Amino acid sequence: MKRPPTPDGHINSPPKEKPRKLPETRVLILGPSGTGKSSLINMIGNEGFQVASQGMGLCTTKFWNLQNSVMINERAFRLIDSPGFNTNDLGNADILKQLVAYLVKAVSWFSPGKTIGLESFMQEILGAQQGMLTKKSGRPVKITLEESETTRQQLQDTLEATEAELKSLRSQLEQTQLEYASLRSELQLNDNTEQSTIVQSLQDLNRTIDDFGRSVAEFMVDNFAATLNKDDPTTLDAPHFTELQRQFGHQGGRSSLAASLEGNGLPIEDFVDLALRNLLCQMLCKSVFIPFCPTLSAATEPGFMTSLYEEVRRQVSPTVAAKWRASTFMALSKGNKLDKPTIGAQVEGFITEDVQPLLNNLFGQSNAVALTEAQRDQVQDVITAAWELNHVLKGEVVTLGDFLPLCCERGALFDPKTMVEFEASKKRKPGSVAICTIRLGLTLSHTKGAGKDGSPSVLINSALGESVREISDGYELATKDFYYNGLRAGKHNFRLIDSPGFDNTSMSDGEIFKKLIQFLCGGKTPAMIAGVIYLLAHNTPLGSGVLKRNLCLLHNLLGDSFMDRLTILLVPRSREQIDQKELVRPLLDPKSPFYPLHRLGAQVDVLSLETQAIRKLLLSYTQKPPVLMNVQVELCGSGRVPNNNDISTYLSKRSWTREGASAATKAKTTTTRLFQLSTDTLSSTGRNFSDIKRLELELAENKKKAESLHMQLQQNINKYNSLCSQLQIHENTEQSEIVQGLVDLNRRIEDLALSWSQYLVDTYGGQDKTTTQYAFCLSELKRLFEHVEGRASLVQSSRGTGMLIEDFLDVAVRSILCEQLYKRVFAPFHPGIPLSDPKNSYTAKLYNRIKDKETQATLGRWRTASFAAISGVIGEQELLRLKTQVGLDILNENVMPMLKHLFGPNKNIRLQKVHGEDLTELVIQAWDWCVMAKETIVLLGDYQPIAYRYGTRFNDSLMSEFEALPESQLPNRILSTIGLGLDVSRAEKTGDGVCPMTVLKASVVTEGWFRES
Repeated sequence: MKRPPTPDGHINSPPKEKPRKLPETRVLILGPSGTGKSSLINMIGNEGFQVASQGMGLCTTKFWNLQNSVMINERAFRLIDSPGFNTNDLGNADILKQLVAYLVKAVSWFSPGKTIGLESFMQEILGAQQGMLTKKSGRPVKITLEESETTRQQLQDTLEATEAELKSLRSQLEQTQLEYASLRSELQLNDNTEQSTIVQSLQDLNRTIDDFGRSVAEFMVDNFAATLNKDDPTTLDAPHFTELQRQFGHQGGRSSLAASLEGNGLPIEDFVDLALRNLLCQMLCKSVFIPFCPTLSAATEPGFMTSLYEEVRRQVSPTVAAKWRASTFMALSKGNKLDKPTIGAQVEGFITEDVQPLLNNLFGQSNAVALTEAQRDQVQDVITAAWELNHVLKGEVVTLGDFLPLCCERGALFDPKTMVEFEASKKRKPGSVAICTIRLGLTLSHTKGAGKDGSPSVLINSALGESVREISDGYELATKDFYYNGLRAGKHNFRLIDSPGFDNTSMSDGEIFKKLIQFLCGGKTPAMIAGVIYLLAHNTPLGSGVLKRNLCLLHNLLGDSFMDRLTILLVPRSREQIDQKELVRPLLDPKSPFYPLHRLGAQVDVLSLETQAIRKLLLSYTQKPPVLMNVQVELCGSGRVPNNNDISTYLSKRSWTREGASAATKAKTTTTRLFQLSTDTLSSTGRNFSDIKRLELELAENKKKAESLHMQLQQNINKYNSLCSQLQIHENTEQSEIVQGLVDLNRRIEDLALSWSQYLVDTYGGQDKTTTQYAFCLSELKRLFEHVEGRASLVQSSRGTGMLIEDFLDVAVRSILCEQLYKRVFAPFHPGIPLSDPKNSYTAKLYNRIKDKETQATLGRWRTASFAAISGVIGEQELLRLKTQVGLDILNENVMPMLKHLFGPNKNIRLQKVHGEDLTELVIQAWDWCVMAKETIVLLGDYQPIAYRYGTRFNDSLMSEFEALPESQLPNRILSTIGLGLDVSRAEKTGDGVCPMTVLKASVVTEGWFRES
């Protein structure tokens, strides 16, 4: 009888004379990766094999046994090492396959011949077959109860984990839906008025105008027509016909309401009816509808508000502009629909300036022809109705657009698009001239909005040199699909492809990407493209989650190899002086969503959309032959045309998920990983198949639910991001950065003051002298710092002690800089409008009214839009001049007078050029901080630097004492502010006002400074 072969295949026949050995015991070492299996073998066998995996890789990748057996109590043991479970390198199913193969091989060593049942067992343990019977016994191959229970428990754990993930996804979905609804509610974007209702309201107003004109005309004819001494009098019979013609703009060779071109007059009743209706329409447009708000009366305010609103409309999105208009209107009207005193004045003005002259010209001034009290009440009712409609149009409507009642000028050319003829006849054509308006029309306009000048359609029109493509109105898309437009420039032919704009209210970005793929892959052969131009409007928020997601998906569609064909074209505002490097700099910042594209070869350029400039850009693509994009290579292989399901699946795989949805992405990834685990585990099951099958079905169902919830979550996140993008609410700045910016400014003030004080003392003297000993004009110096006898000031203590000159200059310069930066830069609503300018006080009052009524989202967005609009109205060049002027004014009006009082005029005090440059840079730093805080921060609140006046009572919660003495009592009053503080106020709820809070205490000098000095 032969001994079984050894694992290396050699037959060992022990010598017959040797005593019989005990059989060798083989021990298999199993366990998860990293539990020390190899270390155990090394310890027992005294081997020097590698015992730990490096990083995430497996150390032991197959089953193997020690070359030498281990003797324990004269008994031979051979240890078998194994790959560890639960690693990224080798799936658990693969390890189990190796184990089965190893066991099969081991059995063959000891039992030569045909192996029975192992093939069936192999299939069963891998999940290919279940319950296959062996040929001999007719009984299924079984695995141990422990293995079966372990498998079931693992699947149960996996199921529980997926249910937890589902719960998390549902929670995130609900939270995102709530945030979206909350943001819409907070911004009050839910228009309760439909366009049909607005049109009906204007028709009702026109009807009241008709009733007024008709009733007054009948009354006048019944009571005063006889005075004209004619049976059927016309306007030609008016005693002051020439004045009547002048009142209605009659010109020779043209018809007017007073007389026709042929010289015919209107019957008196018809004339009075139409004339009153025309006068009333004109008055309502001029005094109620056209002004930004009918309550505006100051000479500069109406023009200022109109220009400001036009700039807001030009800069921001339609929704932001409309919300700004509504908030401003409500603040101006103080929330009241009617202003009865103003309405009363308008009634009197209309009757006195329009109606009475009409009646006097028509019936003669000698007759007591006038409106009755009832008719005057009718006028008041009409004007009141106009006010109510105006309140709806300007104070309530947001998302529908800007409605404006229309009254055409007398003598304007007849336009059938905007006019309809009164009592038109099919037998005759309307005249070429509109004599007058007797019923108001209604226009609807949408702001261009940020980026309108940078739309693909505008670029194509610019390249073609004509308006071929329709331009969006700001709300509705004009381009809703991808279109070719041919262009010949020089010797080259181009096919320009227009596209729908991202981030709009008509179509989701996902739909646009789907249309893009359909366009690229929909034909018999894919459309090859030479290049892509991505248009970016100036001041587009780079922190937008929508923007980042779209760029990431666009990158996936184009592919890395296409990046050098991508041009990111920044379109500046029209009529604006541009600094190309400064405009491009934010796009190339590593934090910018454009940076990864630029790093891969995408070009970034700044270009106004003018014909020659655009054609020059297009010519740069003539050296690049058309190629396929990454998406075309992946979806259009072998000539196939992808269907909608293919495209949706592709987009789903390629879509980038914003950081806020990372948990959802993680949930999906975790679920996928758990399903993989369940598959691996299922392959090892042999018993409890029904339980395992049930768990598998539940896991599959949970997977479907998870994918559905993940899709819904992503859709809601997209809606939320889109709304934020439309409202331009993307805050990339944290409060700590805002505070740090002011801390840096204070440090610069300190450095500048220290530098100046050392230079002045070293150059002009005063070492070891005090203010009371050295000051050339002590009384003027005291007056400058508001010294009160018996109290301390920067100049002198309460006991009459002076301050050392260098110390005084240090704190005095810091005090002046803090005070003047506060007054000239931070305190005004906009540093370009001084505190003394009436427009500043007007804007500040308006802003304070909005604070009392609106939420923080509305308040913050109104502030940022207003601030940016004021900058736009002032202009870049003027703003640069103003920044420089502020520094010069501080130096000449505040610093130099103080130095003259201290050193005297005879010393001809002069600061060095570098000192003036330092002051200019300080002002620019303060100005830039102000722009950041007031033009970019929305939801965090309103940040306001603070500087307290000389002699203000000390408040420990608002101020910190500069170099306070230890264990000293709190001071009573401050001498000055030498470091700006910072307050933030935030509107919590609508109508509750704002809640101020100090986030940085102001640094102040007290009388303790004299003792310290």
